This record gives sequence, structure tokens and C-alpha cells, in this order.
Amino acid sequence: MQLLNGRGADLGSEIDEHWFSEHYQHEPADSPVDFVSRDGATILEVQAKPQGMRGLYSGLMQLAVSLSQRPEARTGVLVMDGSRISKERISNEWDELRELFAPKISKRLSMIVIRDGEHWKQRDNPSLDQLAEGILADEKLGFRKSSELRKIEQASKKAEIFKVLIVRWLMSKGPIGIGELGKHVGCSYPTVRKSLDSIPASESGLREGDISHFPKNVWQDVLTLTKSDRQSIQFVDRSGQRPNPESLIKRLDRNQPKHVAFGGVVAARRWHADFDLNGTPRIDLLVHCPNQILDISFIQKLDPALKETTDERSDDSPTLVVHPITRLEPDFTTQPNVGLPIADPVETALDLIDMGLNAQANDLFAHFRTEVRFA
Repeated sequence: MQLLNGRGADLGSEIDEHWFSEHYQHEPADSPVDFVSRDGATILEVQAKPQGMRGLYSGLMQLAVSLSQRPEARTGVLVMDGSRISKERISNEWDELRELFAPKISKRLSMIVIRDGEHWKQRDNPSLDQLAEGILADEKLGFRKSSELRKIEQASKKAEIFKVLIVRWLMSKGPIGIGELGKHVGCSYPTVRKSLDSIPASESGLREGDISHFPKNVWQDVLTLTKSDRQSIQFVDRSGQRPNPESLIKRLDRNQPKHVAFGGVVAARRWHADFDLNGTPRIDLLVHCPNQILDISFIQKLDPALKETTDERSDDSPTLVVHPITRLEPDFTTQPNVGLPIADPVETALDLIDMGLNAQANDLFAHFRTEVRFA
């Protein structure tokens, strides 16, 4: 199957949030599918939050069962959120799975994949375009708005390699093989080798964990590279009331959004009980997105008053800042008796430095290795 890009822009002005409910009705709880068109010609199975490829497998099976029971249904459509799975993989799996069914079933199967507010479909079919637009317009179906999904550029592999090495040195984790380091970051052996070759001789033992001094040159490279490619998103509180970071922290610990960890001041306090800073100037969150799609839908659920700001001249200090992390392993740590994980010490220190808290970042590192002095 070739998934064709289809936005149906010419339909957008004609379809409102009520279109779907006017044309489709919800099936009973014991039905294998979710919706059927009011004329009975089309049945839908909706996988708004699929558990990986299992959503594709189970969705197709449920459609096949329903089509075998409903000879009057001309089309069975799997509607699936594909934001965390590549189009190529979905396409390949779809082609292979359809071959498992008899022709009288497989020829009636169709699929709409929704990602970042747009959709891809099995073939050029205007009715599928219209259906996809109706689904996107209906918030009750649970598909995320395009404004809540961001395409993120891949972070510098060199910076990610150096971050991992510094974390391991700070926490005395010992040597790491080049292959293991490449898998951890998500890059090839030559990329790791090239990055390691750029380390000055005085710090070349960093990968083996056998240097006794802070690797200032490697750290400076991390700072320089991070400054140029960190893609942070700032949020301010537009409620008109004074922000309450402690309330937000408790809510995050309680709800524990997936792939999210505390950074900045919150993480620093959890790493170092004697971290020296009064108050919480802002909340920093690391969001793991190795597929380079950043999902910030949890922010609206956390507090609707939090609004994104891009105005650097604004007098409003950010209440919350989101930092994407794109390497393969995020290095989040879950601590006993607390909810949300915390980011590693390097990401935490980068957040502190971003706030101008260089001395506190130095103290955090010194908590792990007393010989650290960079502030």
C-alpha cells in the first residue's frame, strides 16, 4: 500500500465539528468496531492512542470480523494515530496483513492515518478525505491538534555523545564501549569515533572514566552546541493570577505524563537535597521524542492558563519551559516515593545555566564530583 498525502484543504471550510456526529453513530459496547455510517455502508475502528503496531493489528482484526458479519457494509476503515510510527512501517505492515484475509474482506478494507493534524490514506478517494476532515474537526474523537505536535530537528550527535560521557563521569559509571555509546545516542560507529577523536588529549580518558579532573573542553563544546540547537518552548500563565509552581509540580507528579521528566530547579533539588536556591523561578520539563515529533498536548491538560509565548521581549517570565530530547535513550531517573522522573545531571545543569544560575549548576556537578569547578 502506498499512503498518499491528503489534506482535503478544499473541504476544510465545509466541514465543522458537528459533521462526524451527523454522518456516523457510535456502535454498542459489544460491537467489534466503534462507528458505523448512518446509511450502514461504512464502518470505522478508531485507534486514537494505539499501543504501537498492536493498534494496527487489533484494529484490522476487528474490522475484518465486523465486515464478515455485515455484507451490506461496502467499506471498513481503520482510523489510526500514526504520530509515533513511521509511514513506511505502517505501509509495509498494512500490505502484509491485508493478504491474510479473503478477497471479499481485504478489498473492502481501507485506512486513514492521522499525524500532526494531517492525514494519509490508502488511495485517492474523496470520501476518505471528507471522512478524515470530519474526524479531525471533532475533538471528542481524541486526535491531537496539529498545534500540539511539533516537528523537532535532530540534536547534534556530538553534543549528545559528550553529554552521555559527562553524565557517566559525574556518576562514576565507568567505561562504555563505542558500540554501546552509539546505540545509546542513536548514531553510527563512525559518528561516535569522529566525536571521540575531537576530544583533547588531556580529556581523552573520559570514555573510560579514568580522568580525575573535570573535562572543561568537552563541557564547553556541549554548551556551544546546545546553545545553537536546543529547541525549547516557553509557556506563561495568562490567568492573571500569580503563577503557583508548587501546584503545577504536584499535578505533574500525580498525572505523570508519558515521556516527560523534570529538569532545572526541581530536578536539581531531587538530585541534591541541599541545593541552594530560594523558590522555583520556573519549571523545566524534558520531553523524550526520538522520532522528532514533540507532543505538548499534556500542557493544556496540566493548566489551560499556560500559553505558549515566542516574544522574547515580553516582561512575563516563563512559568514553564519544555525542552525536547531526541537521543535514543533519555536517561531519565525515577526516584522512590516521587511521581515524575528527573532528567540527568547534565540536562538539569543546562536548564540552570539557561536561567543564569551558573553557580548553582556548578554546585550540582560538585555534589557528584567535588573536583568540578566551571563557574
